[in-house]
Order: sequence, then C-alpha cells, then structure tokens
Amino acid sequence: MFVQALKQVGMAFGAARTKLPTPSDVFFEVQLIGDALGRFGAVPLTITTTRPHEVAGELMRDRDPRQWDVQIRAVGPRRVN
Repeated sequence: MFVQALKQVGMAFGAARTKLPTPSDVFFEVQLIGDALGRFGAVPLTITTTRPHEVAGELMRDRDPRQWDVQIRAVGPRRVN
C-alpha cells in the first residue's frame, strides 16, 4: 500500500514536470553577493547557466553563509539558431 502511494505521488510529480520547460530550455543568472555592508565587493559575481542550483552550490562551497549569499533569477528561454 505504501509503495502504491509512492508510485502515485511520483506519477503526479512526473506529470507536473512535463508541463514545465526542461532545465536546458531556460537560462538563469546566479549571483554571488557579499555581506550587506559590501565589504566583499561592490559588483556581484554573475554567472549565466542552465543549471542554477549546481552553480550556486559551487559558488557557496567553503564560504561562510553568514557573510555570503547566492541569488538565482530566471533570465529567459534559450534561443536555438
């Protein structure tokens, strides 16, 4: 019974994902920002990517989260020429 419920939940999430664009269809800006006083630079480091959570994890590796922050913002769909 528990396994059946998990399958139904998985199927529901799978159906919901098909309505959303795939990660490679949308670009995101990931910004590494210093503390509120700006002691770590006035201009944030910005990286444009299709894998924002992976990039955010790499940017925050070995950094103190009390002093650093990451912001993710959708930029727009990817253009295919």
